[in-house]
Parts: sequence; structure tokens; C-alpha cells
Amino acid sequence: MIYNAIIKDGGIFIPNVDNKILKKSKTRIDIVFVDNINKDENIILKTKGIIKGKVQDGLEYEKIIRDEWDK
Repeated sequence: MIYNAIIKDGGIFIPNVDNKILKKSKTRIDIVFVDNINKDENIILKTKGIIKGKVQDGLEYEKIIRDEWDK
């Protein structure tokens, strides 16, 4: 089985580990660090301005919704 680990706060967290594995008297875990992050892709820069022009005023949205209720 292959589990994805998260490196956080100086440690390694492995989410969703099967409890059957942990209940065995002996368990071997091999850790292989794989760099799977493309450093050229900055997600913040890629998503910059994605909702520009799409954000609606809250009061205007409420007015539209109430108009739909009246119909």
C-alpha cells in the first residue's frame, strides 16, 4: 500500500492509515521523499484575479433572491 504523508511542524503525518496495519505486532514503514511540487507553478499567482468582475454586492444579491421568492 502507498500512503501520502504530510510534512508539518517538523514531523510527518500519515492520514487515513488502516487500523489493521497498526494493530500488528510488527509493522515496517518505508519512507521515500518525492518532490512532486513544480516550483515554477505558484498557485497563488495562477489564481490571481479569478473572480474579478464576478463578485456581486451582498445587498444586490439579496434583492435578486427576494424578487425570485415573490414570483
